[in-house]
Amino acid sequence: MSKNDLGRAQILIEEQDHSDWLVVAEMAERLEFALYDLIRQLDQLNFTDFNQMKKVIFSEELAELKQRISNFFSSSSFQTNVKWVETDRLGTQKVVYLYQQPLYIDQIVNDHLVEKLDSIIFTSASLSVSGNFNFIKNELGLTKLNLIERKIPSPYDFKDQVQLLIPNDFPIAKFDDLDPFIEATCELIFTMADLTSGRMLILFNSYDMLSKAYYLLRELFDDQYLLIAQGITSGSHERLKKNFQNFERSILLGTNAFWEGLDIPGDDLSAVVIVRLPFDSPNHPVVKQKHDRITEAGNNPFSTHSLPSAVIRFKQGFGRLIRSKSDRGIIVVCDERIMTKTYGKAFIDSIPSVPIFHRRTNELLDSINHFL
Repeated sequence: MSKNDLGRAQILIEEQDHSDWLVVAEMAERLEFALYDLIRQLDQLNFTDFNQMKKVIFSEELAELKQRISNFFSSSSFQTNVKWVETDRLGTQKVVYLYQQPLYIDQIVNDHLVEKLDSIIFTSASLSVSGNFNFIKNELGLTKLNLIERKIPSPYDFKDQVQLLIPNDFPIAKFDDLDPFIEATCELIFTMADLTSGRMLILFNSYDMLSKAYYLLRELFDDQYLLIAQGITSGSHERLKKNFQNFERSILLGTNAFWEGLDIPGDDLSAVVIVRLPFDSPNHPVVKQKHDRITEAGNNPFSTHSLPSAVIRFKQGFGRLIRSKSDRGIIVVCDERIMTKTYGKAFIDSIPSVPIFHRRTNELLDSINHFL
């Protein structure tokens, strides 16, 4: 059992004789019988013509739900899909989530795209890793195709629009004791707020770290700034984004989906703080299964999967800042590994060439003040 980035407990379903599997499967079977009884009782009720039509539709939806639950627990797709169950142990409602995800998507891409279309254009600002497309081609099963590969220069003048700042005096983020690192990060954000008038997007890898930072920042700011936090502040991703844009002195904290697809152009966003390099949790069901198979094949799961996946996510986070030719701002990476580890070069080489400052925190704050 593990936890995902929203703090939910996860149970990976791998074998039908697994004890957790048996408990969950028995619960699902009970639910199927309950749905069957409800459908049967609905069929015995008499309604007006209009309500009779609604009854039929409701019965069909229940029958579909029953079938989907049955399919989820069938053993026929375990070789190609990863299945797991999540429960929100801290929530007020007893909610159970059933997840199923393909372990690899290369066959899906081949069946639904490559084999059906004469030509395909894959385009994105984050397809390459260290200057090449090898990782994404391997993930999508495109390695044997005769592809035309192009990297199109950006229209933005990143050297004048962006500065990348990395503090070199932060406490080491230890797995079993993250508090000193989180406190240092929050102190930096607190000091930066006056320099940026809020207008910051803080990107986290995990909900646990986001939650701890949120409550610490709330004490530090004492209502001076509006803190908007994914999973804590109510509302959809789009609603949280709009609230951030509508309130002048606000700071947005997010994880997961906030690394990508978030468009906040102009003066609404002046700084992006990347708290940790975005490596996937090795305990995530899909990641764990992939790493096991990579290891079984005699390859290194870190260099083959973890690193390139993190680089692409890092590029997506970097891309939240500059959305037009007139945008300016700073990127702060609180994770010094980007400068001290050999693999850090893969992150640096995958983003546009920008001025990089790896210095003490007080010196970085002076740089921020001067640049903005």
